[in-house]
Amino acid sequence: MNSNRRATLIWILLVGSALALSLLAVALIHKQNLRQRSAAEALLASESERLNSHLEAYFQEIRNETARQLISFHQEGLANQLRRWQASNALISKAAVISSDHPTATAALANPTESISLEDPDTPSVFRGGYYQENREIELYEHGQVEPILLWFRSGLGERGLTWTAFHRIVPEGALRYARLDRETLLASFSELLAELSGPSIFANIQSGPHPAAETQNSRPLDWLGSGYSLDLTLNSKTANGDWLGNFGYLMVAVCLSLCGVSATLLARQTIRERREALRKTSFVSQISHEFKTPLTSITLYADLLGEQDLPDSKRIRYLDTISRESQRLTELVDNLLGLSALEQGKRSYHIETLDLRTTISNTLIDYQPTLSQSGMDVSWDPPKEPVAAQADRNVVRQTLINLLDNARKYAGSESPVQIDLQSNGSASFIRVTDRGPGIPVEHSQRIFESFYQERSLLEDKSPGFGLGLSISRRMLRDCQGDLYLDSSYEEGARFVMQFSTAP
Repeated sequence: MNSNRRATLIWILLVGSALALSLLAVALIHKQNLRQRSAAEALLASESERLNSHLEAYFQEIRNETARQLISFHQEGLANQLRRWQASNALISKAAVISSDHPTATAALANPTESISLEDPDTPSVFRGGYYQENREIELYEHGQVEPILLWFRSGLGERGLTWTAFHRIVPEGALRYARLDRETLLASFSELLAELSGPSIFANIQSGPHPAAETQNSRPLDWLGSGYSLDLTLNSKTANGDWLGNFGYLMVAVCLSLCGVSATLLARQTIRERREALRKTSFVSQISHEFKTPLTSITLYADLLGEQDLPDSKRIRYLDTISRESQRLTELVDNLLGLSALEQGKRSYHIETLDLRTTISNTLIDYQPTLSQSGMDVSWDPPKEPVAAQADRNVVRQTLINLLDNARKYAGSESPVQIDLQSNGSASFIRVTDRGPGIPVEHSQRIFESFYQERSLLEDKSPGFGLGLSISRRMLRDCQGDLYLDSSYEEGARFVMQFSTAP
């Protein structure tokens, strides 16, 4: 009897303990859910503020850059410049010149969303760059007075949404140049930015409609963008609602590991994102230096040589010709930077003609000689006796050759000799650029042609490029029915081969 009573008591204790543990688990789960709900509300509030701040700053950057470019164009040939700008910039839906009595101009002048006087000393100087000062002097000379202004006009409601348009004029009652932002492209860029900034627990998107959005926990009106636009945030289902069965195991077994894992992942993603953004900014400056260094060096050198006394006329003419060619090359490089998206979309235009590659290589080396002399790099070039014809774009050949020489100088070192060879087999012509540097490991032989890719072991104690030179060169040559590749059979350094078709 006592044994049965003891067994019953043990079972009661076990069942009671199980029930107590179950109730405790339920209580903890309920408390956890309350904490999750409170944390979700706090997260939505903080994320809404943070994302809204980033979006507003990004939109202001777009407006400032659009206004800066609009103001910087020269008066001469303005309509054509605006058309080319519109064609090359996806953010611009329309850019043109209109009279002050045009209905669009009348509406903007009567009720501008924002008006900036460019004569105001507090106005950022970036708006007075480009050809602004020259345009101002021309208008002042012709009209006797100027009142340069920049206007932003927000127009349109209903299903089409709002549009933003920048206007600029220098003379009162004079013609206005304007640029209208493309609404769909702008919203798409906002969506891409939100995808980068928002964490895995939040879905963020921008809603638009004809009526203003009311501010709620999940929705925040974007007053800086315009009436009817709102930033909507939604927590994913696992964050917003706890799974009771899943919560039990989550609560009892893996809460710390899960939180640590999620936190580490979020921290890693944020760190990678910040490093990528910082790298883009610094690399952009590096790329500009990389692209502009050679022509600027040549222009500076020959400009200094022009100042020498008793300089023969023949040399003076040759120096001026070189400065003119390098200045034109700078213009072409600027066009290439602005038209990078056109290159990626296969819309870049080329002038393909029959070239004698001997002459093209020799002229390129002559113009590049100041840089070679300054760096101390020895380039060996023995032109063939017979012409070597190829169907190619002269500027593409020139830019690719200079890029390969720059890479050899940076990665192989100025003490490494460089050999340029030119061959033809009848159906194709080949320019080979060979150095005796450390070479390129096999595992990187193809990836070096990817955009933004750089082999780290080659960057130690060097001045790295932007990781775009080989990629852009290969794509341009392939657009011209040619190619650029690394000769993997060469093991004493690096050998790049430019291939061209000889038949039109």
